[in-house]
Amino acid sequence: MVTVYSGCIKGIQRDKAGTESLVIRALSPLPPVPVKGDALGTVSLLIENKKSDFYAKSTTNNKLPKTKVAVNTLNISVAVITGETIEIDLVN
Repeated sequence: MVTVYSGCIKGIQRDKAGTESLVIRALSPLPPVPVKGDALGTVSLLIENKKSDFYAKSTTNNKLPKTKVAVNTLNISVAVITGETIEIDLVN
């Protein structure tokens, strides 16, 4: 389960390799995003910022793999465990 504060879930996007990512549209520059695992696996998040020239450069948990995919979009991969909540706090 993914909760979005100061934003909304836009949908699911599939890349050319078939990997699905949850697309989050941030309405504030650095929204917190808690991810609660309901199964063991990895969740791919695409966090788009409403400002076309702004994106979060990192997270407070620097162990999360992340990639800038567009001027205003950051891809974050989150390994989840059933019942565990991971707080993603974006920083600039």
